Amino acid sequence: MKISILVPAHNEAGVLRECLDAVLRQTLPVDEIVVVADACTDNTVEVAREYGAVVVETEQGGKAASQDVGLPYVTGDLLVCIDADTIIADDVVERFVVELENGADATCANMLPMPQQRGFWVANRRFAYALGRFWWRWCQAQVGRLMVLSGCAYALRTSTVRSIGGFPGKLITCDMDLTWSLYEAGYRTTFCHKALAYTYDPETFTVYTKQMRRWASGFFQNFQSHKRQVLKSPSAMLVVGSLLFDLLTLPVTYAFALLWMMRDPGTIRWLALSIEIHFTISMIMVTRTITWKQAAVGFPCYWIANWWNKTIYLWTFIREWILGRHYVSWTGRQGRPTEIAPMSVRRKYALTATALLMLTMIPLVSQRFDWRRGPSPIAPKEGQLVRAAVQVWVPEPHE
Repeated sequence: MKISILVPAHNEAGVLRECLDAVLRQTLPVDEIVVVADACTDNTVEVAREYGAVVVETEQGGKAASQDVGLPYVTGDLLVCIDADTIIADDVVERFVVELENGADATCANMLPMPQQRGFWVANRRFAYALGRFWWRWCQAQVGRLMVLSGCAYALRTSTVRSIGGFPGKLITCDMDLTWSLYEAGYRTTFCHKALAYTYDPETFTVYTKQMRRWASGFFQNFQSHKRQVLKSPSAMLVVGSLLFDLLTLPVTYAFALLWMMRDPGTIRWLALSIEIHFTISMIMVTRTITWKQAAVGFPCYWIANWWNKTIYLWTFIREWILGRHYVSWTGRQGRPTEIAPMSVRRKYALTATALLMLTMIPLVSQRFDWRRGPSPIAPKEGQLVRAAVQVWVPEPHE
């Protein structure tokens, strides 16, 4: 098969050389490189031409739209899509081809932060990506419903993406939208866990939080958009349901555990035991990808950051699905301002009516339940025989 590389880039001259050097080092040579320079003001175009790439200049302001502009220039049978700030291992393309020849319609690599990156948030990401490689992403692939084709490096047949009308870009996370659009068209995805791709991850709290807000919004938007596909597939319901349980239920479970621990300090031993089990299993899985030192440094970072991640997802769930305020754009490398859609009038009326109904129920519940002693006794009806246990105190006789 003829192999083409498609690289969307926005002002990526500083890292594009590393990306294209990795492409040229592949054990299975590629036949064509197409670089889409989207609204570039640096010398991205000149760097791409130095490597003999087909350069397409555009002003789209978005990844999916940039890929769509470059798609007509792709002549290969197999299309490998790589972000400009990503460096793929030397055997990635070869492993992708094997996956596609074995029956997959699309496949993707596992991500890791760049080796030279350091810091709390990078250590957290390195641990999370390594854990996902042999745990949740592997499990998703086994049931045939990969949550998302890793946007930094994935491959599919060119005819496949053209058959669904190109790269979908209506939602805030286009890579997940592409993945579930492929499922709706009857295509099959796999996770090539032996293929590794290195990307630049956020190093500061502000950038990390902005990225997590976008990912969380994309998660809920995608399953609102593709809910029919989720509901009609048991494997999809398993994958999405387990993620919703992890994102929305486990923080509540831990909160109850902490409250119970405050009430009964002896319970802390069970909480400590659960963390020890979590640590042991996670370390065994993670050290198959990264070193023991990286894993030991990353675990506390991952455990702490996980609370922040789940807080973001919980609030995003409320904003996206309950309030109906959808994340439309975000402040990323494209420089677009963050935009959140306003709540619809119909939803405002519905939420107001629900709130008023709940307020009217509070007095009724308060009358029925004494919060200190439990449910209030119900007065017997007229003529109803009531049995009661009577305790009689009998003094002991004096000697």
